[in-house]
This record gives sequence, structure tokens and C-alpha cells, in this order.
Amino acid sequence: MKEMIVLNRKKIKEYEELINKQIYSEKANNEIVKKLIIEPLIKIGVISIFLIFSLFNIERIIKLNNLGQVSKIFSSDIYFTALIFGILVLAIICGTIYFLKKKKHPLLNDLKNLLKIYTAIDLVEFMITTIIVLYFITMTLLTPCTISGDSMKETLHDGEKVLVWHYTVNPKNEDIIVFDATNSAYGHYDGYFIKRVVAKEYDIISYDSTLQILYVNNVEVENITAIQYKTIYTSVYQNEGNISYTFEVPQDRYMVLGDNRNNSTDSRNIGLIYEEDILGKVIMRFYPFSKIEKNLK
Repeated sequence: MKEMIVLNRKKIKEYEELINKQIYSEKANNEIVKKLIIEPLIKIGVISIFLIFSLFNIERIIKLNNLGQVSKIFSSDIYFTALIFGILVLAIICGTIYFLKKKKHPLLNDLKNLLKIYTAIDLVEFMITTIIVLYFITMTLLTPCTISGDSMKETLHDGEKVLVWHYTVNPKNEDIIVFDATNSAYGHYDGYFIKRVVAKEYDIISYDSTLQILYVNNVEVENITAIQYKTIYTSVYQNEGNISYTFEVPQDRYMVLGDNRNNSTDSRNIGLIYEEDILGKVIMRFYPFSKIEKNLK
């Protein structure tokens, strides 16, 4: 249990020696009481910051609700409940100790019992804050996700697990991203798509209609048919009768393709995607363990 105590080992040893010698120390008592009040206050402050941040990003958190396919545990409702519950429990601990201190309760003058109380309360605080930090990371920053389907073969396969980073994504070309495909502008799709960015905002897309080759910033990307190219162009300009074979990707738009070109619903079908629909960027594959990899190019 001593490993759970925030007090350093030197202090704990001093307290234990005082207890063994049956010596009362007002200073030792005050130090523990002070920590029993201050430490929960610090943790309340941190959790409150998490709560405020989450409330400002509540729409995104609700979108991320099912991303990790563990929504029964990591749902937005349970997440906010955990934050509020954690603040209340820590406030009760802090308030109770403060009340006993004001009333000069004899319990706070018994070093042996006080040390036991500190150990127990520290364990409770540790469990609460660990769970909340885990929730915060999973709901707002980094989520484990399972690949479903074959659209990213041969890079990612059905059933493999990846970590998706959500905060300040700022996708670049060749990044693999996850985006919300339910936007009606894309058609009628459900859930989330995982694709690779091949062109970002302000990139120049050009098309050789004779060879049917797509270029991004004058670099060949892929053979692509004229009908598919029309979908990409008209998703931006809404003008099927006058297709420009060279154009700039508008601000906050991205062109994405699945690595398995022959079996992927992507920008060739749904057009350029909106930045606001991007939920995160894949930073690594972590399962199967034999295929752990960061650079998924």
C-alpha cells in the first residue's frame, strides 16, 4: 500500500518511527491533514479542466462515441458521468477532512489512524483519477479502433487494430485518416470510413483525359476513369457540363482513396471530403502484435 502514498518514503519512515515510539507530533499530523485536503483539490482542478474542455468539444465527443467499437464502456454519457462523479467524490473527501479539521476532531490527532486514512483515501483517489484520465484519453485524444472491411488492403486488413489520434489532426498527404461518412453530401452511407489522403487543401489536381491518369502537384497518383474524375470535380464545383482538368483543392477539403483501389468507396464515388468530418489520423497499428508498425505508408 505504501507505493500508493504520495508522501515520500523519508517522511513515511519518520511517521512510522514516531508511531513505534508512541510519540505524538503535531507537525506530522498537520502535514498529512494538509495533503488530505490539497491533493483532492488539485485533482478536482484537473478533472474540471477535462470537463470544460469536453463541454466545448461535446459534438465531437458524441461523434467519437462509437468509433472505438467499445461504446458500452466508453460512451459519452458514461464519460461525463465519470467526470462529474469524480469531482463530487473528491469534493466530499476534501470537505470531510476540512470539516473534521475545523472541529478539531481527535481522529486527526492520531498519527497512526491518520496514516491509515491517508493510505485508503489515496488509493480511492488514484483509482478515480486513473479511470478518468483513461476516459479522457480515449474519448478526446487517442482511441483504439478495429479495421472493418478490405478497402485499405494491403496496408490494413480486416480485424486489425490501430490507434487513432483525434486532437489537432491537420492531415498531410499519405496520412491515413478516419472520417464520418454520414454527411449527406457524400451520398447515403453509415458510420466511419478509413482512407488515405492523396490531396489536401490548395494542392493542384490535374487529369490526363487521354491516359486517364490523375496527378497531384504534377506527381502521378493513379489511373482513374473520366466518370470517376467527374465525381471528384463536381463535388466541388457542381458543374458537370464544363469540367476543368486542372483545379485547386478548396480550403478545408481533401481527396481520399482506399489503398485497395479495386474495392474502395472513396473520393472517386463521394467526392472531396470536408475537414470538419475528419475524426482522426491513424498513428500506428498495434494488433496483431507481430505486425506492430508506426509508418503505414
